[in-house]
Amino acid sequence: MNSAVSTKKLRVLAIDGPAGAGKSTISKLVAKRLGLFYLDTGAMYRGFAYKVLLNNIDPSDELEVKKLISTTTIYYDKGVTVDGNDVTREIRTEAVTNASSIVSSVKEVREFLVALQRSCAISHDGSVVEGRDMGSVVFTDAQLKIFLTASVEERAKRRAIELGDADVAKIYQEISKRDKRDSTRDTSPLVIPRGAFLIDTTGRDIESIVDEISRMWHDADTESKEI
Repeated sequence: MNSAVSTKKLRVLAIDGPAGAGKSTISKLVAKRLGLFYLDTGAMYRGFAYKVLLNNIDPSDELEVKKLISTTTIYYDKGVTVDGNDVTREIRTEAVTNASSIVSSVKEVREFLVALQRSCAISHDGSVVEGRDMGSVVFTDAQLKIFLTASVEERAKRRAIELGDADVAKIYQEISKRDKRDSTRDTSPLVIPRGAFLIDTTGRDIESIVDEISRMWHDADTESKEI
């Protein structure tokens, strides 16, 4: 049996990877191709970070950040709502991106959101979930695990295009710092999950990657049903 297929048969396709590796674009296309629910866990962290900033709280002030957890409700379904308000567009700013990376290192914040993420994905008959600790922490029992990566140069260029007229050199430095922060944090560091398939997206056509992952899912799904 393939090592990336879980014997627990949880119909989840977990896609992890660093910022700019192509997780969101590829995950959405794979979910659409396979007819599965798509869950952007990073958007949930952004949603919480957005509330932190909205309340004029310093993202690095763990005590104040933790206090927000008990008064926060976050829901995801094709978009993010925080305390009943749709903030899908508001969370796509550099300020929220940077704050998200900081608050996501707080253990209590991760525990709060991990519970929501797992509940959300399991409530559907098959889900594609993307983030930075999907296969290593949230869905260790995922049917298939993928880890996407790409060179820092490639990821910086992609981010610059996404933001419009942006400074690639500056983004390169920001991504490098985030990589270090994400991979060295004490709680749920960014790692290649055990049993995950590593796919380097540098210079590759998106459609070919979607095809590859879709084939892998069909194989894993078939094998899981035979267990």
